Amino acid sequence: MQSDAPTAPSRREPRVRALLVLGALACAGCEYIPPFLERNYLRVGAQGLSERLQAEEERAEGPYPGVSLTLGSQYRVSGTRATAVEAEAQVYDLDYGGDFDGYGFRYLAGLRWFWNMDGRWRPHAGVGLQWTDFHLEDHDRKYDPKGPGCYGDVGLDWMITPRHAVGARLRSSLRYEEASHEHGLKAGLEIGLQSVWRF
Repeated sequence: MQSDAPTAPSRREPRVRALLVLGALACAGCEYIPPFLERNYLRVGAQGLSERLQAEEERAEGPYPGVSLTLGSQYRVSGTRATAVEAEAQVYDLDYGGDFDGYGFRYLAGLRWFWNMDGRWRPHAGVGLQWTDFHLEDHDRKYDPKGPGCYGDVGLDWMITPRHAVGARLRSSLRYEEASHEHGLKAGLEIGLQSVWRF
């Protein structure tokens, strides 16, 4: 017997929609990419993160050393300004800057704007969303700091060659703490050095 009740929406639908939107965004400005310009880039970075962590009676402020990997693609170039979409993954060592031992992951995605694309010095700025998942040793998993957030940053690249650059970045972030013992907003500050390859 067939039921007339409406079926629940598939859990895959929001993910599929998000992928379609990102794909359309990445392709929307393809006609604005000059043929001589490398559209994609890979960033490898080393950074320090200062952010307040707490579990039971133990606390930490950082800085926590980490490394990052970013993959980006420019989807629009107008004059000497470019707009790109990018995704980043970070790994942190929490053994420094407090009472904790452990490690952490942070995943980020957003937009980045570049200026002075025809010069050696190229300032840039980015905004986006992030997800944090830190793992603390000697603590129950429910105490691990984790949660969604957002970020904004500014940076400066120096082009050593037309395809390779080195640079620095300053990032500010705001995260919602989801650990069972503590809820609320946590601010973070990150300073990093990066090496960039365009292809």
